[in-house]
Amino acid sequence: MSSSSLATAATNNGSNLSKSMKNFSLLGFAALVTACGAAERPPVAFAEGAPPRLPDGIALEAAPARTQPADEATAGAVATLREPIADARIIAVLNRYFDAWVDENSSALAELVAPDAQLVGGSTSRFGGGAQPLLPQANNRFRNSDYHRLVGVAFVRYETLRRQSYLEASDAANTKRYPNLKPGDEVATVDIDGSAFFGEQLFNDHIALVIRRKDRRLIIVGVLEDND
Repeated sequence: MSSSSLATAATNNGSNLSKSMKNFSLLGFAALVTACGAAERPPVAFAEGAPPRLPDGIALEAAPARTQPADEATAGAVATLREPIADARIIAVLNRYFDAWVDENSSALAELVAPDAQLVGGSTSRFGGGAQPLLPQANNRFRNSDYHRLVGVAFVRYETLRRQSYLEASDAANTKRYPNLKPGDEVATVDIDGSAFFGEQLFNDHIALVIRRKDRRLIIVGVLEDND
């Protein structure tokens, strides 16, 4: 190759390199301007009180509905079950109930039972078969019988304690009808040793208390006495 050809080629290569460097500088300057513009761009403002829009395609599930605690659930139902009442609490209610009778203490009885509590004596009992207000009936029996004689006498057979939920107690196959029984209530039944009554029938052979939760307490809303 001649000297003139080499000179021409060198001149062309230098010209191309110079153009490439200019293009690279322009691209770098454009990128720098874009970056600065992005950094200085103010944030998007939303209308007052309006939440930012979520990206499309995100499904939000509604919070599950809260159910009230229940004592039992029917088949197929979803329920939050309440903790069962301990036997010790049931026995404590029975103790207070019978202590009030033995002491003939209407005030103590009134603290334990609902104002509208009903007493059913049972169809074959001395005390009649219809439902009557518990407190007036108790006062009537206090006037006509001496319950003080039962002080220190173990006439309640706690070993026979039987408990029924509302569903069990209200079942159509159950022939007993407990006064004021409502969903959530529980029935506690014990046998009574009538041989300790010195010949007088102070209670019937079986006593069932209808017990209801009220706030953090247990109250008696109904009593069934029978001899069946």
